[in-house]
Amino acid sequence: MNDIVPDGRGGRAPMPAATIEALYRHESRRLLRFFSRRTRHEAEAQDLMHDAFLRLSRASIEGDPLPYLFRIARNLLLSSMRRHARWRRLVTDVPVDEGSLFASPAEQSLNLEAEDVKRQYQRVIDQLPEKTRRIYLMHRLGGRTYIEIAQEMDLSVKAIEYHISAALKALVRGVDQA
Repeated sequence: MNDIVPDGRGGRAPMPAATIEALYRHESRRLLRFFSRRTRHEAEAQDLMHDAFLRLSRASIEGDPLPYLFRIARNLLLSSMRRHARWRRLVTDVPVDEGSLFASPAEQSLNLEAEDVKRQYQRVIDQLPEKTRRIYLMHRLGGRTYIEIAQEMDLSVKAIEYHISAALKALVRGVDQA
């Protein structure tokens, strides 16, 4: 029995089929949950999960394939989100006729998701230490440069960079957990 997965280009990738199958058995549920929480559409989450394993099967990697699988998953999710954002921009640029003045169920869903993300961000920002929150908001909302903030708060630019980085890390963690 052939234990190498063909790569679709006539050659063979070094990833054994048994490795892919074992990884699928152990990680498919976890990966599906990852996509489901972020897309909130079961069918899309399943498509993304299968695409991730398909891409992994075509990859030529050495070592542990799990981190590579989750990098593929994250990239697929970002691509999907960008595709949806482009689609929303196209849809919103279309002239509205009087028969469609009410929000469709899809628009309502997107609006609810956007509000949910805003609430998540606000929750994380509210939980930041006071100084980190103030610096982050001065930069993001106030449009101030690191140098301006450093001068006003009598801190070094490195300290400002640290606080901005800490805020961004907390935001990423907070939204990923939600």
